[in-house]
Amino acid sequence: MRIAILGPAPPYKGGISQFALSLAETFLQEGHTVKLFGFEKQYPQLIFPGKTQTADFKVDPQLEIINSFTPYLPWTWINAVKAIKDYAPDFLIISYFLPFFAPSYIHICKKLPQLRKIALVHNLLPHERMPGAKTFARLLLKQCQMSVCLSQTVFDELKG
Repeated sequence: MRIAILGPAPPYKGGISQFALSLAETFLQEGHTVKLFGFEKQYPQLIFPGKTQTADFKVDPQLEIINSFTPYLPWTWINAVKAIKDYAPDFLIISYFLPFFAPSYIHICKKLPQLRKIALVHNLLPHERMPGAKTFARLLLKQCQMSVCLSQTVFDELKG
């Protein structure tokens, strides 16, 4: 199978990026073709002033990571759509964990109507209260044919 994973990916640090890398490498070990479609920039510098957002990762040389868009710059979203279309995957896994990323993910999903999409839900709602968080999550999940929750808590939030 040809699998695409959309969301945080190396060189960006964090648990979601590490999870995506491990998932992709597991798919590779099982004989699938995988590409990670990550961010050119993950967060605005204003959120991380003077801090680095990147880390060193050991990445399987067979794994291609395409840092194709910036979630907070709408004019870059078409780059991810084009890159995913060119790859022509059997399905797209979307790493969801923050409403901040939802508008870009929703746009990308809408531009790929024929592609089967799976939401990989790390967190449905943010830990801090955020207006519109539930709405963004629901709008994204409507674009997906399947959701995979990584905890019972997230599953309960999804049902509620």
